[in-house]
Amino acid sequence: MSWPDHYPDDCPIKGAYEPDGITVYYYVPLDFSPSGFRTHYDKNVKKNYKYPSDVEKCIACGLSVFTNKDDMKYLNQYPYFRNKCKIASGKLTRDSGLIKNTPSKQAPSHHTWWVLPNYDPSQPFKNSLS
Repeated sequence: MSWPDHYPDDCPIKGAYEPDGITVYYYVPLDFSPSGFRTHYDKNVKKNYKYPSDVEKCIACGLSVFTNKDDMKYLNQYPYFRNKCKIASGKLTRDSGLIKNTPSKQAPSHHTWWVLPNYDPSQPFKNSLS
């Protein structure tokens, strides 16, 4: 697999694996616009955001998905998610990239999904808005 040049060395992180039909949840924009599928890195690249470490930059290069829908509740505190998004479920396949559990206190099922170049990240979610 080849990754974009802006990924740090050793990114995706060691232990990332090819998903094989794993169901994940993601906040998709109500209008299903492509901008809703941008990574933290993509959203901040023009701001010259400095990541504290290569690991954090690597995680920022992926999309945040969850394997437990309930773990997404904490995001409702942010108006963007509460007012402009819906939770969608999708199955990630081997051709979609790599995934790794990157838990937080609020969301133990948080995973980072490094989407392969030329793969449409909206694809797994198109038919399953909840």
